[in-house]
Amino acid sequence: IGAEYRRNSLRRTSSADPSVPQVRTGIRGIDPAAPPFVLTNAGAAGGSQNVKEANLEIEVPLAAEETALYRLSISGAARYTDYSTSGGVTTWKLGASWEPVEDLRFRATRSRDIRAPTLFDLFAGGTSARAALFDIHCNCQSPTGINVVGGGNPALDPVIADSRSLGVQVRPALVPGLSASIDYYDLKIRKAITVLAPDQVIQECETAGGTGQACDAITRPLPFADRTAANAATSVFTGAINAAALRTRGLDFDLSYAFDLGRT
Repeated sequence: IGAEYRRNSLRRTSSADPSVPQVRTGIRGIDPAAPPFVLTNAGAAGGSQNVKEANLEIEVPLAAEETALYRLSISGAARYTDYSTSGGVTTWKLGASWEPVEDLRFRATRSRDIRAPTLFDLFAGGTSARAALFDIHCNCQSPTGINVVGGGNPALDPVIADSRSLGVQVRPALVPGLSASIDYYDLKIRKAITVLAPDQVIQECETAGGTGQACDAITRPLPFADRTAANAATSVFTGAINAAALRTRGLDFDLSYAFDLGRT
């Protein structure tokens, strides 16, 4: 059983904040629409996060070596984490291990895990630039481009992963030091933190029918239902958002052999 409290903070300063658009109209020899910086500058950043956690872990042996089942055990763990930025989330894990004989072990696990957004994911300094973009919402393009804004996103939620695995391990007594195993795994990830290009953000919003985080990242002068040129996007946020999903399945093999080279 355990508990923890921690506070994380981030502070970064910049003498040339790229989130502040540079006014260069009327300056001879400079295109007002050109990027303000030759290289990407580090923007000013700041923020803090409080985290409270409580956890419980247990392992229960169900059979000992003297029984017909030889060695059998189950295990479980649970953790509740409360983030001041995104609220509470519960993670857990269930597992079982069975050794019918000394040389052979079967194992299985089922779990829910998270990856919390980092302080840079949440509070990274902003950036601002002009970019040419064809807006599929109105089938039009602004002649001066749109404002592309990047940086941290304090509204990010933790990434959630559901996984399961089944495996077997062999350690033959006839060959001391030899170990071989094979495991099947199935992993599903949702709310994955990702960064999209401006045209991808607009496409995701169109696919979602005008709702969701991608649409929240687009600024338009009129409601989404208006598809005229007067409602062309004026700004797109291209910082991190919870917009991706992933599923992967496969087999993992491992073969190892350890032995003594000699003793002194």
